[in-house]
Amino acid sequence: MRSFENRRGPAPLAAASGLGLLAVFAVLIAFNVYFFFYRRGTSLPQLQAAVRQDASPKPRAGAPSAAAAKRPLPARRPPDPVVEPLPEGTTGGGEFGPADTLEAVLRREGASPRTATEVIAALRKYVDPRTLRQGQRYLARRDSEERLRAFEYRPIDKDKAGAAVGYRVERRGETWRAFRVPGPIETAVVDVAGTITTNLYDAALQGGEGPALASLLVDVFAWDLNFYLDPRPGDRFRLRVEKHSVQGRFHQLGRVLAAEYVGRGGTYRVFYYRPQHGEPGYYTQTGEAVARSLLGTPLKYARLPQGFDPRRLLPVAHSEDARPGVDYAAPAGTPVWAIAGGKVSFRGAAAGGAGQTVVITHPGGMESVYTHLGRLARGLEVGDTVRPRQVIGYLGAGGQPPPPLHFAVKLGDHFVDPVRLRPARSAPLPPSERERFAQAIAAQVTALDRSPPEHATAEIHE
Repeated sequence: MRSFENRRGPAPLAAASGLGLLAVFAVLIAFNVYFFFYRRGTSLPQLQAAVRQDASPKPRAGAPSAAAAKRPLPARRPPDPVVEPLPEGTTGGGEFGPADTLEAVLRREGASPRTATEVIAALRKYVDPRTLRQGQRYLARRDSEERLRAFEYRPIDKDKAGAAVGYRVERRGETWRAFRVPGPIETAVVDVAGTITTNLYDAALQGGEGPALASLLVDVFAWDLNFYLDPRPGDRFRLRVEKHSVQGRFHQLGRVLAAEYVGRGGTYRVFYYRPQHGEPGYYTQTGEAVARSLLGTPLKYARLPQGFDPRRLLPVAHSEDARPGVDYAAPAGTPVWAIAGGKVSFRGAAAGGAGQTVVITHPGGMESVYTHLGRLARGLEVGDTVRPRQVIGYLGAGGQPPPPLHFAVKLGDHFVDPVRLRPARSAPLPPSERERFAQAIAAQVTALDRSPPEHATAEIHE
């Protein structure tokens, strides 16, 4: 019986020892779990994050945090572009009339149908051309061949800051590019006076004015004066002309509002006026239109090269195969322009040694013929409609005295002497417009009546 009790006595002690070992293991496991997964600074997730942070590129001092980098940056308004003057060339511009469309204005300023379409398409990037209204301003610049090179449209529009804006379209290579031009056009009327000592261009440069001033003077008096032949030393001129500036910088010359030329042939005065009905134009002080049915010369005035004798420009009557005409000797490169509006019926090399030739058919059964051209105006094709004073070609080639331009006019089936033609003036202002016209030009007449300064007075730099 006792032996039986001795064999069963140690069992409770062994059980207690096993439970103690399990408790120790449980404590160790709990400590390790806490140490490797929960304790700050020693947990595996934090150690892995620290390793990744050490391996990543360090931000530069002052760099924004990741949270800041995710925030959208405030919109930055691009700086306004510096407004450059329009390209060199003939100045045009004015206001849209009550019946004007953008296409009609572009065509009036020298754009071909294709060019007008391309300019309008480029302008649509910023503004719908159909929204133009009467009184809105525009500026244009044509090149030496009277083709449109740049057009600037000034709608009655403002940006978010309240500044007036405009839109310019320029030819860049073979395409037209449009961009926004900030700031209003500031227009001032300036008085310019000069005296011819050698030629018109030198007189225009007396007071620092650019060659555009001479071009403006030729434009308004081209119907009455031949600036190759008529000017003489001592002749005087005066102009009241618009001067446009943008952001305080000279932009371009605008319209000639009034002009006077005093020379051996008398005194000529012209005034810009927009009739209630019809296109704007230039009129004499009595309301007669300045424009005529024909120009006095097919040569566009260009600056004479140094040493060229102006007496060579005197036209010489010439008969060639019973086709009377006039020969004009002029320097190589002199532009030749259409003496009236019409349609090109021939262009190219003519038979009989006439060289490059252009023939224009005019209303009323008249044709004008221009032969011995050195080269033709780019883009001029048969069927094109040309305006009066549009350049159609050039004399000769550089470096050699060119053959004289042979100019002839045909009425019906017969050639006539161009010198004997007496072109009629366009229609004068109707009596109903005369009082309004007199009031519109009163200030300009007063300004021209004042004694002019001895030298040019306006500072117009280009």
